[in-house]
Amino acid sequence: MDKEKQNEMMYQVAISFYQKLLDDGVISKSEFKNIRGILLEKYKPYISELSADLT
Repeated sequence: MDKEKQNEMMYQVAISFYQKLLDDGVISKSEFKNIRGILLEKYKPYISELSADLT
């Protein structure tokens, strides 16, 4: 698997985990947005980065 695909997959796994925490009320929307920014910077996912710009 190339690095770009691996980064995309790792981002998706991580963001799913934090989305669940948000849905369960463990973290706030503000915290989620902050975490998402950190994950985007860390993994630099191309496809997910495009969809993150829409929210």
